[in-house]
Amino acid sequence: HRPLAISKQFLFVHILGLVGTQIREQTDVGHSMRPIKEGNHQMLSFGCQDGKHTNKSTGCAIFFRAPFQVKHMHGISAPSRASGLRGRAGAVTFLCRDLRVKIILAYFPPQPWKHKTDKSSLQTWHQTTQALLSWITDEWNSTPHRVVPYIMTDLNSQLGHQDDVGVGEYAGRGQPNYIGHKMREWMATHNAAAVNSFFHTGPTLVNKDGQKQIDFI
Repeated sequence: HRPLAISKQFLFVHILGLVGTQIREQTDVGHSMRPIKEGNHQMLSFGCQDGKHTNKSTGCAIFFRAPFQVKHMHGISAPSRASGLRGRAGAVTFLCRDLRVKIILAYFPPQPWKHKTDKSSLQTWHQTTQALLSWITDEWNSTPHRVVPYIMTDLNSQLGHQDDVGVGEYAGRGQPNYIGHKMREWMATHNAAAVNSFFHTGPTLVNKDGQKQIDFI
């Protein structure tokens, strides 16, 4: 697979989450270090493998740069082969002096168009979102004491209007679909918040239907 490149505006960001890499994972452990074209980042890839909840368009990765280094990585975690989720998720803990963070990646599938798909496809989509939420929950709950967990996700859903808990005024105000509602419930249960909904970041999806924010941390 050709090395990926980082856009210039992100060259000085310390940790980046990327989904849809379309990199196929060749290792049994479900993750590997990969080269990138330029810059000072290193890339930890969670490539796609055959499974019920994945496809060739998946694959996700974490890019990191100084002060974070390979020697600071602990507890790298990828979904098991049996889960069918490889390519949709991955996690790593960085212990770098006073910086102690756990990055959890999650790539949710887009909701199928109801008038263009069959009941089986919708059922599979529901099963995938539930399986991914379950995996995220296990990783969140297993985070060591004094380590701060962050979920970087392509939610493929808006979160809806501001509330008093985890959704800020810049969430996009669009109507959440099934996974959007489930994530709002999840944040309320786990005392979490979509941090990039509390300041203006601009849309993360632009298409013929307009501009939307569907990617959250």
